[in-house]
Amino acid sequence: MLNNLFEKRAISFQTVWGSGDFIDTQSLSGTVVNNDTALQLNAVFSAVSLISDTVATLPIDAYIRSQGARRALRPRPAWVTKPDIDSTKEAFYGSAIVSLLLDGNVFIRVFRNRRGEIVNMNVLNPTDVAIKRNGVGRVMFDVKGEDKLLNSEQIIFIPDVVMPGTMRGISRVEALKENFGLAQALENYASKFFGSGTHTSGVLEVPGNLTAEQAKAMQEAFDSRHKGWGRAHKTAIITGGAAYKPTNVPNDQAQFLDSRRMAVEDVARAFNIPPHLLGLPGTNTYASVEQNNIAFVTHTLRPIAQKLEGALTSLLSQETGLEAAFVKFSLDGLLRADINSRTEAY
Repeated sequence: MLNNLFEKRAISFQTVWGSGDFIDTQSLSGTVVNNDTALQLNAVFSAVSLISDTVATLPIDAYIRSQGARRALRPRPAWVTKPDIDSTKEAFYGSAIVSLLLDGNVFIRVFRNRRGEIVNMNVLNPTDVAIKRNGVGRVMFDVKGEDKLLNSEQIIFIPDVVMPGTMRGISRVEALKENFGLAQALENYASKFFGSGTHTSGVLEVPGNLTAEQAKAMQEAFDSRHKGWGRAHKTAIITGGAAYKPTNVPNDQAQFLDSRRMAVEDVARAFNIPPHLLGLPGTNTYASVEQNNIAFVTHTLRPIAQKLEGALTSLLSQETGLEAAFVKFSLDGLLRADINSRTEAY
């Protein structure tokens, strides 16, 4: 019966803030995938920062609807534009979006005074929070460092993609660890490739037999002149009948560059970002820039902003007389048309 009343916490293999408590999972490509290693990928870091910075810097305000008309809510609650009194609006909302994109969940601790007014909010480490249900089915939160369970008035919970029958959101890093692991393996290979030399990885064939000391001396002498990207393409002079035979496959034949490009495209698909916004050349034309940007706002930014709006609106609706109040980000600045479209509209 107790197992039915309480939902066990799903194991999380990552943490946005690097607490060191996560379990490392190795992908089939032999790389360890977690939030820290995923953010070391240029494409992942660019995608996360692009979305979080864009939404976090949008104008946000509180409104109330009366007789079908919308008007600005004044006085506006201070926490709308200053949720964390010790941080900026951009840092607070940016941290929440990073947690949503990587872990798939956002947990915001709400602090109130004796009158029940909100005085401060903090974004929590998602791996420090376990979701449970009490005896009457209400959602409760077991937060590390808290001496008792917290309710939905004390914790704002925002999941991303949720599987049926579960409550926690799915982590992109965990669900797509094979894609991210392959991209990381390609990055590691490129680093080791240029760190060990370009076209000088191979074997030295010497007629006759060498002693261990002679073989080591020849290897060290050859590497000291040719190993490393700074010594690449130097002229090699080999005496004593020795011959050098490369063993590596050229990058164009191994489709290395195409594989790295595909890895960036996989990241773009994972975060619903048009590839040209991640710097992929040849993925956009001048005529389609505006439409792609509109699609980015519509299909990527709007759902994330709306999830935050819904959670914050629930805080306003709990106050007396503000049942019709809501919080909203302004996306108008991102949807401004070009000068020709505006002229036609006018």
